[in-house]
Amino acid sequence: MREISTEEIRIGEHVLIDGVDYVANKADQSDVCKGCAFRDNEPCSDFIECHGIIFNKVKKEPKYRPYNDTDEMIADWKERFNAKDWPRYSMHLICVKNEWKNKYFLTGFSHEIVIFAESPQTLKVLCRCYTYLDGSPCGKEVTE
Repeated sequence: MREISTEEIRIGEHVLIDGVDYVANKADQSDVCKGCAFRDNEPCSDFIECHGIIFNKVKKEPKYRPYNDTDEMIADWKERFNAKDWPRYSMHLICVKNEWKNKYFLTGFSHEIVIFAESPQTLKVLCRCYTYLDGSPCGKEVTE
């Protein structure tokens, strides 16, 4: 990735514009120039000056890490699924599924272990191999 300049930019190349990651794509007839760093954010009448390139903001996929402990897991679950009124250590109706879509209720937990289907799992395995029923990861989102 490099800072944007007037030198030639290839289709598919990533560039930084004001610190934001963009990818250069070939403009088609439905695209409209909204202005860019080449023209001090002034739109141009066509893409000839811009060599037919339009810049699309790169969407970063969120990353998740395993929960530090089951207290963090329960707090995150309560936040995501709007269950903030539940008592702290009551048995929650937390349900997960694996890649084969098999569903399991959380039947117990200790500090760093969850139990479902009578099988204890670490929080690392939970994050790597399971999701909640809505498809969201069983882990804490990493914010950079």
